Amino acid sequence: MVRCLTVIALALLAAAAIASVAPVPVSGVTPVAGWIRIEDTIQPASAGFLDRALRWADRKDCACLVVELDTPGGLDTAMRHMVKAILASPVPVVLHVAPPGSRAASAGVSS
Repeated sequence: MVRCLTVIALALLAAAAIASVAPVPVSGVTPVAGWIRIEDTIQPASAGFLDRALRWADRKDCACLVVELDTPGGLDTAMRHMVKAILASPVPVVLHVAPPGSRAASAGVSS
């Protein structure tokens, strides 16, 4: 129950953060949330991209990292690497399947 409430609270925090983040960074201001988009098959390049984004979000002291996802799936090894990176991250990660009509199939479901 507590985990469920935590996930809901993080989702609401992410939604509020997305609405308040300017698309262009303002000098001297810490971002509230980081945002990336993964729109392809899950592969080693996707895993590396996520790793770099997580390190950036940690350095910038982001409240969370929002990952907008649209994938038909991909490689099991890359997906496992991404799951481990998300679970080990000090920055909360919010996965959002978007825009409308997008999907998170196969390896994308586990990410």
